[in-house]
Amino acid sequence: MTAFSVVIMVICFIMIVFTVSNNIDRDIKNIGALRAVGYTTGQVRAALILEFLGLGAVGSGIGIGLSYLLFPVIENKLLRQVSGLIWENGFYPGITFAVFAGTAVVIVFVVVCSTGKIKNLHPATALRFGLAAHTFKKNHLPLCETKGSLNVLLALKSTLQSMGQNVIVFGILLAVSFMTMFSGTLFYNTRVDITNFQRLLQGDVADGYVTIN
Repeated sequence: MTAFSVVIMVICFIMIVFTVSNNIDRDIKNIGALRAVGYTTGQVRAALILEFLGLGAVGSGIGIGLSYLLFPVIENKLLRQVSGLIWENGFYPGITFAVFAGTAVVIVFVVVCSTGKIKNLHPATALRFGLAAHTFKKNHLPLCETKGSLNVLLALKSTLQSMGQNVIVFGILLAVSFMTMFSGTLFYNTRVDITNFQRLLQGDVADGYVTIN
């Protein structure tokens, strides 16, 4: 469960990086207008930090609330029978605060790093061209020379020109698919047909369980 949580958090932080970067690219003209009327880079960063901190606080609050509601059920129906350990249900302020604080620190760090490219952005550049006037990436599969379906060629060109982003998305889908299959297999072997799982841990299959509270 800890490994699953770490993977999910990494995926969330990667999505935060994508979202911040895309918002900056999308709103680059608005950022240029703000810079033109006197807003500093720090103020623009502060606005973005507050925006994503608000979203992070709401999301973390809902997630923590659901964990307090659902984990006792999971513990009673699954973990207690598998491990024999009993979780003392209650409110844990230390863990709750650590999750909030950790999420907030990472969001601030990601926003600061993602907005580094606007530090030296001149307002005129932002209003006229954005972050770059031209692209110097290699032109993969030039349409005037490559034969094939236009839709297929455009899809391949986009894939090759955004290789880094595609690799990250591939890794996210790989991790989520693995977690889904592993969770399904684990659920089947611990709740539906526990014979093999019991033999792995105990050697012999018992006819019944006794849980001493």
